[in-house]
Amino acid sequence: MRKISVLFLALAPACLFAVDGVVLINQSTVMVAGGFPYVIAAPGSYKLSGNLVSLVNQMAIQITANNVVLDLNGFNVQCTANRQSTCIGGTAVHNIAIRNGTVTENQSAAATSDVISLIALDFGGATGCDRITVEDVHVEVNGFSAGSVVLSIPLLIGPHSIIRHNILSGTGSSFSEPAISCPSLIEGNINRLVSPGTSGCVVVNNVGFF
Repeated sequence: MRKISVLFLALAPACLFAVDGVVLINQSTVMVAGGFPYVIAAPGSYKLSGNLVSLVNQMAIQITANNVVLDLNGFNVQCTANRQSTCIGGTAVHNIAIRNGTVTENQSAAATSDVISLIALDFGGATGCDRITVEDVHVEVNGFSAGSVVLSIPLLIGPHSIIRHNILSGTGSSFSEPAISCPSLIEGNINRLVSPGTSGCVVVNNVGFF
């Protein structure tokens, strides 16, 4: 019996186990958990241990619990869509922190809608989210018209949030903007994309429009 237990532990992917209370996530653990989206349904700390590549029009990570820290750990979360799609998001969640990595949302070649909405991170005030922290993340949204209206949105963030030291970039899209609800702190970001007004937020030391 002991030999069987040892063999199981040897064969099981190391990423299935939490390290110091941190749950590790990679492509293999997502598949073991049932595929995309990977649902974070309990508060705590989560960390990528490899890149994630979701299916077309499929959210990569869905957060349904409050009080979650997601450390991208220098890895990339990549999503592709030809209609409305969110890469990482949540609804009516609070005290969420996402740090240290890259989130990429790309339009696929074949459009299935007249209006394509590419959203990299969606924790917007309209969905009841607030107290969101996004730090040291490169958010890249790449869309192109191809006969459709393309909304390339790197960030939808609810109020009372901290958006700090991020790079927002993208190419070829019809319309691009981060939407950050105030009051929030928007500090030290680099933004290639167009932005609406941020009246009521503290906006300091940013490069580009905020």
